[in-house]
Order: sequence, then C-alpha cells, then structure tokens
Amino acid sequence: MPTLFEARGVTKRFGGLTALHDVDFAIDRGISSIIGPNGAGKTTLFNIFTGLYAADEGQVTFRDRPLLGLRPDEITALGICRTFQNIRLFANMTAIENVLVGMNSRISLHRGTCCRETPAFAGPNRSWPRARSACFTASDCR
Repeated sequence: MPTLFEARGVTKRFGGLTALHDVDFAIDRGISSIIGPNGAGKTTLFNIFTGLYAADEGQVTFRDRPLLGLRPDEITALGICRTFQNIRLFANMTAIENVLVGMNSRISLHRGTCCRETPAFAGPNRSWPRARSACFTASDCR
C-alpha cells in the first residue's frame, strides 16, 4: 500500500536555531499523532506540512504529490488543513456562521451565485440552503 502522507529529512532553521533536524514521519492510514514536550518542534512541523513555513531541507508528500513549495490554500484544497491552538470565534456571528467560515475551501460558490440561485448553485450545492440563509441576508444580495 502506498504511503498516504510522508515527510523525509525535514529540517527547519530560524537563524542560528535548528528547530527541526532530519525529521521523518509517515502515515499509511488511520489516525496518527505527534507528541513531545513544549519546544520540541511539533508546531513548526505542522506549519511546514500546511505551507505556513518553508522547509530548509527534506521533502513532504501527500498521496505521492510533493507539498513543499505549494501555498497554504493549495495544500488545503488537497485535503490537508489545521486549526490553531487559540481558536477565536467571530463574536458577532452565530455558531453555524463560525463553522461555515471554516468551510470556505469546501464550498464552490461565490456570494453572487448563492444570491441568484443560478444553475451553479442549484447543481452541486443543493444541500446548502440553510448554509446560505445563515451566511446571507436579503441586504447581502442587492
């Protein structure tokens, strides 16, 4: 079975500090975790996996596709994303609206398309009428 996700020889330096040195990590399937004490480099590794940091050395692949050099949005579109430790919700939004903010990379619509209920909206997004009503008010569609 091919490896689903693999990092080989990943190194990251910040000036004179080496945060990661020759790290290997692989997932074939299922759920995995990375554990270690504060300062061990876990967050730095995740930042490399998701494109927030560039690795100084090594390679990272997902389904045999190289990830290094891709923008974070391109990596998210492939199905790899992260949450941050300090989750800050938008205080002026409902719970469902906050959830929908995180779904922006999975909804293939533009605001105008939702408002007009064009064929692009009616086709692949039939299951989103409540999402649309949560995100848009009548004044948004003018």
